[in-house]
Amino acid sequence: MRRTGTNATLLALALAGIAVSLAYSQDMASERLRVGHSVVAAWPGTASSAVLGPVRCDQEGHIYLRTMTPVGGMVDSAVPVAQITKNGLAGPVFSPRDIPGFQASDAVVSGFAVDSKSGVHFLVRQCGSKEGCVVEIASFDSNGKFKRAVKLGAGDFSPGQFAVFSNGSYLVTGLGETAAAPLSPYVAVYSAEGDLISKVALPGDATSQSLPTGALAPGSGMAFIDADDGGRVYLVRPVVIPILYVIDNRGKVLRHTTI
Repeated sequence: MRRTGTNATLLALALAGIAVSLAYSQDMASERLRVGHSVVAAWPGTASSAVLGPVRCDQEGHIYLRTMTPVGGMVDSAVPVAQITKNGLAGPVFSPRDIPGFQASDAVVSGFAVDSKSGVHFLVRQCGSKEGCVVEIASFDSNGKFKRAVKLGAGDFSPGQFAVFSNGSYLVTGLGETAAAPLSPYVAVYSAEGDLISKVALPGDATSQSLPTGALAPGSGMAFIDADDGGRVYLVRPVVIPILYVIDNRGKVLRHTTI
């Protein structure tokens, strides 16, 4: 799952390899990472394209990323996810425009995740309807075909990044609002049907004041979040002294350690 290309080199792929190795390091011990595989990849963007948000990989070794060419500082919410296969070939494309009722002008696609069956999920906040603003997760199968969208219960919040547990439930991050702070880090576990299972309190968690400049933008509030196949999610905040949290699919923090 760790590779490099030539010319349009994907530095982000190296970062994805580091993230995956972290997730599968069960004893939390530090380790020396080595490149296990290198291919010339089918870059889905142009020479001036940027990678939007995180880079993901699945258990087969395929890479998933969103590329875009910024225009006037604006980000297109409908930027699709492209798959690059483990052999460096162009795979399926997963587009938010295929979500029924999706309106790019009223929607923010803050993150995407890949599940254990190579399905892709988008975390979307849509406003402008009679219901006001709603947060939903839209799911696609491994071939890029839209499957369904589920609305997340327990009110509106500004979504960030998320991960899919092996049982189909979700760990969702973002920014919520409390009586003490208008922008407070939000972490919760939702069922596959969108029901709130548990809000998660992280020991020693960051506050909105301790996050670095720019980290409050949707989708950028996590340095790393990913799931393993054993029912756990690994999460790290982008702070000066980061903490790695391991969380189960009921919202319990199994352990945490300073990196």
